[in-house]
Amino acid sequence: MQKLIKRFPLLVIFALLCSCTNAPAVKAGSQTTDASSPALKTVQNPGGGTIVYGAVPGQQTYKTVLSAMMKRVEADYGDRPQLGNLLQSRNGNFWEGFFSFANKKQSGSAPMTGMVVIYAPQSGTSGGATLIDTTANFPKTANSMVQTLVHSIQTGSQAAQNSTKGASSAPAASTAPASSAPAASSAASATPGAASGPAQKLIPYSFPDGTGAVSLPAGWKPTSAHMGDVIANGPNGETLRFGFVVEALDPNLPSARTMGAGRNGAPGSFVLVPYNEDPVKIYQDTVNQLSQKQHLPMATFTVQQTQDMHAPSGKNFIFFGTIMKSGASAPSDTIIQLLCSPENQLGYEIKIFQITAPEQVFKQETATLNSIFPTYTQDAKLISQMATANARTVIQAEKNTIAYEQQITDSTDRMTQGMSDMLRDQSVFVDSSTGQHYRGPDDLASALQNANPNRFTTLSPGQYISGVDY
Repeated sequence: MQKLIKRFPLLVIFALLCSCTNAPAVKAGSQTTDASSPALKTVQNPGGGTIVYGAVPGQQTYKTVLSAMMKRVEADYGDRPQLGNLLQSRNGNFWEGFFSFANKKQSGSAPMTGMVVIYAPQSGTSGGATLIDTTANFPKTANSMVQTLVHSIQTGSQAAQNSTKGASSAPAASTAPASSAPAASSAASATPGAASGPAQKLIPYSFPDGTGAVSLPAGWKPTSAHMGDVIANGPNGETLRFGFVVEALDPNLPSARTMGAGRNGAPGSFVLVPYNEDPVKIYQDTVNQLSQKQHLPMATFTVQQTQDMHAPSGKNFIFFGTIMKSGASAPSDTIIQLLCSPENQLGYEIKIFQITAPEQVFKQETATLNSIFPTYTQDAKLISQMATANARTVIQAEKNTIAYEQQITDSTDRMTQGMSDMLRDQSVFVDSSTGQHYRGPDDLASALQNANPNRFTTLSPGQYISGVDY
């Protein structure tokens, strides 16, 4: 169950934000459970399960919104929901949790499970959503219910029903692709003054190396896609990068310092960023250090909203803000998801998903940009295999390079010793009867070789032996 609440809340929050802006609202303070009310819309998920969502205007607290949503469940199914612990977002605007009850309006009183998400900002319209199915089917249908909710809101689908039809118990399988990527972002939907048009149709794109896929709007062109990392550009100044992996060393760890991590930064392509740092600063420090390594001008990121997605392990954060690139005439809006793996003895892995667009374009395409996030998938096993193969190639290349450098160094040392012997009128000669090497005056070496050529031999510098003659 916990996996669901970690994996899907972004899409739900995005849907709530849209519904709170666009959906008909119930009168402030109303606790109606009238099924014909336009305040709460009901959508039957094609794969199984029922979705109810809507807005509650005015200065509502999360408790009043939660009460309205739970009373609606009780009215629809005839049983009071048993609510588990609620998780609150870092910015304090969102609450989410699971609940259970029995469907007493159907024979057998089937056990049911639901997920509730509440949006209650300090100012503005509040709202809520519930996603419900039988307890047996809920783990299978939760993903597709989220997708259906987002789709119905983004497209203004006429399939949204205003009458409750009860919870479906039909078995179903998730229609969304498995992915370790972010779902649609709440922050993008919360752009102040956003007037997004309907989501554009997305076209699937598979990475040439088979490590991943993402769906993009028409006119978008991928410029690079390798090992789960994809870069694409849109026709109106949009840029996308999903699956960008950076290895970070934690300067607070002694083992990381032994790798050369210090005041001068991290070696190679590593970055030097403390794990316990603020997540926004982790992102800023990472991109700034990479820019410095590549001798590129640094961009200025201004965060406007942060959302903690409560990863079961590691970190999972969403940022919305603006980014000002060097030479740009105006900042662009950007939505970022930052994933950090759990820390090991050296540091941790950072994975970044980011979409950036000019302010007006971002507002107009908010629904489209959000719909791209959940389409990203990756083949982690293939990526791992390729990374291992690449590591072996790099190790062998390093060995070859070291061997070549040693050969060059050895040749240089040998020639240097030979030049020194020539300037000092010295020669190296070997006694074949003992194998012993000697260095002495040229005259002595010549005399010995002339007296007994089968025993004594004068060596040229190219015949010198390392560690013996030089």
